[in-house]
Amino acid sequence: MEPGEQYVRLYDLTCAMGFPNPHVSVTILGLVSVFFWVPFWGPILGDFLNILMLPVEVRGFWHWIDYLVAEAKASGKEPLFLNLDETSISQWWSQPKGCVVSRKRWRDGAPPKAGVPANRRRGAVTLCALITHKTDVQPFLPQLVLGNKRILPPSFCAEVSAGPVKFWSEASGWMTHAVLLRYLSLLTEVLHGLPQYRPVLIMDCAPAHMSAEILAFARDNGLRLCFVPGGCTGHVQPLDVMCFSPLKAFLRREARDVLARKASFTKLDWLLTINKAATEFLRGKRWAPVFHQCGVIGDRRGLKGFLSTMAAKYKEVEPAPVIPSPAIISALLPRNRSISYKDLFPEH
Repeated sequence: MEPGEQYVRLYDLTCAMGFPNPHVSVTILGLVSVFFWVPFWGPILGDFLNILMLPVEVRGFWHWIDYLVAEAKASGKEPLFLNLDETSISQWWSQPKGCVVSRKRWRDGAPPKAGVPANRRRGAVTLCALITHKTDVQPFLPQLVLGNKRILPPSFCAEVSAGPVKFWSEASGWMTHAVLLRYLSLLTEVLHGLPQYRPVLIMDCAPAHMSAEILAFARDNGLRLCFVPGGCTGHVQPLDVMCFSPLKAFLRREARDVLARKASFTKLDWLLTINKAATEFLRGKRWAPVFHQCGVIGDRRGLKGFLSTMAAKYKEVEPAPVIPSPAIISALLPRNRSISYKDLFPEH
């Protein structure tokens, strides 16, 4: 996001959220806006504005969450929060750092390295992960591994797919709205057996997540959507906060275990390792503490770091759990995306 766009979004949010004297706040930032044209200062001030926007955007995100909780309770149901996001998984993971072989035995003074073909180093698949704060629901949620036909041949998919873990070989390994529609269809099959819950799907603002087709599908299937503002995913999106990093550490450990038993790490070994991670790590963990740390569930007490201060301030001026206005929603979402407000809130 360009610094000038961040400046405009900050003004929009301060107005939409009812902050006192938004003109004064933004005018102060305007005193340094001349530096946006200097290449050296632009990135620095852009990051500075992003930090200033975080409290406002987090407040708007929590307001959205609080409304969805109140709406679910008003309908006699319990909110079921689900977080969906994608991450890339390489075909090869680097070995642990350290002296594995005595230095005096290194050839030509270079540390030993495993020979890996270039096509293995460059290839990757997309893991589309789905977690919830309800431990009894988590084992039934579908997990998706998506790859192109070269990296993930169709012949491998049937061999490594098991239960809720699906391997799909597509023309591209990137998530598209068409693939996401198929994936959400698997999710709704699970949710139809849980009528006591009102599902709320939390996603980031990736283009595939915000297409008109996805919004219409969610509306028709009783699935509420909540988008994490750009720049906030590392603070309030559970998968980014406490899942993907330990997941990849789990994958590296499993790869080392395979290499300790055999001389090579084949593509089938790689896919089976991902299957194990999706089965044992994603489905076997208790994710409620992560949702609490992000302020999605609970009373937002005991949060850590930046969110602790933010939660205390939010409690002082906590807005009533009313539906977020179109101004708030448009200010939280990317300015170049146009989505239907009625699709997000079909009952209003």
